[in-house]
Amino acid sequence: MSVEQIGGYLRLVLYSVDHGAIPLDDAERARIMGLRTSLQATRVWRGIAAKFVRYDDGWRSPPLETLRAATQAIGQQNRENVEQRWKKRKKENTTVIRPYYDRNTTVCNQDLIPKDLQDLDQDLKIFLDHKDLRSTPSQRIAVRHKTAKPAKREIDKSPAIMSFPTVGGSQDWILTESAYKQLQTDFPALDIADQCRRAHAWLIGNPDRRKTPRGMMRYLVAWMTRATDAPLPAPNGPTTYGKGQRTVDAVNRGIAEFLESKRK
Repeated sequence: MSVEQIGGYLRLVLYSVDHGAIPLDDAERARIMGLRTSLQATRVWRGIAAKFVRYDDGWRSPPLETLRAATQAIGQQNRENVEQRWKKRKKENTTVIRPYYDRNTTVCNQDLIPKDLQDLDQDLKIFLDHKDLRSTPSQRIAVRHKTAKPAKREIDKSPAIMSFPTVGGSQDWILTESAYKQLQTDFPALDIADQCRRAHAWLIGNPDRRKTPRGMMRYLVAWMTRATDAPLPAPNGPTTYGKGQRTVDAVNRGIAEFLESKRK
């Protein structure tokens, strides 16, 4: 066969796979083969017509129809096998899975459990007998809220060392002796008292950046960490703490405002 005939044959076979019979109309058949002129379509069709058989609804390829019939037979056999398996399982298990557990009872009815579920391990049986499974979702939520114990937060009763202003100004955060000693243990290279005074002065000078009472300890730890990581001062240069010269300026401004308030 020529290249045109091979191409036309492949196009017709693919069309037959998707749509079944190939049209009897010459023009429609030429369109499927991708040929523009009737002369060209006639020449190509004469070379491949022997590979198709004419039926009432159109032309068909015998090998393709054989394959199609075999595929349909396999599909039908698979469907029949599935139906037989389901019928067999339905006969063996006369009850469905859900009725074997009654939400209104406190004991799982072992007699209603299907045969293929009677070999459940002990853990699964304990799970099925759990009281939460016999309650409604709203009841389970109520029980959890009722039985849940809030985490107890230990109150530090050690003496106060220093107070820090917090957001809103309604209350000050107290630095206790135990927290102060913990800072000394965690940052042995620092003068904790001096750093606390500087942190306090920074809060005085920056009221819009004050912390909440809950976040004050984290603020002090971050302050001490930055002070520890700060480079050593030059022999005759400015000493920097925290975030650099901007922090030093804020500390000096806070100290000045604090001393001025004490004078008044």
